[in-house]
Amino acid sequence: MYPQVKDRVYGPATGLIVAGVMSGLSGLAQLLMASRQSMYGTGPPYYIDEAYRAGYRMGYIAALVVAFLSLVLAPVIIYGASRMLKLTGYKLSRAAAVLALIPCTSCCFLVGIPMGIWALIVLNKPEIRQAFDQPYQPSGGYGWS
Repeated sequence: MYPQVKDRVYGPATGLIVAGVMSGLSGLAQLLMASRQSMYGTGPPYYIDEAYRAGYRMGYIAALVVAFLSLVLAPVIIYGASRMLKLTGYKLSRAAAVLALIPCTSCCFLVGIPMGIWALIVLNKPEIRQAFDQPYQPSGGYGWS
């Protein structure tokens, strides 16, 4: 039963890893662009009214927060997905799937949402949950190590 469970977990776990890597790279790119923007002072033109400037600043701050969250939470998603591949750390695997679902924590939520849903569906199956709870005892053939 164990190798079949590993095969069923492989797809969503790999998808979560891809979503986490994309989210981390996107967050890093956003932070680098924001630092470039603050260094060179590219912002709204000086002749725009103060309400427009305030809106621009709030949008800039919101984008920085999302980029920072993406950069910080991407390793958690990747680590949880890698634990899912090894069938260890059920709670961490579920947490990684939930984090991938939340649009505010990932810049690449178009990939993260379907992968998170798929991972949660697979993780909620009783045979998958049971495989997380028991240690692997190889039967002597080729398989996962």
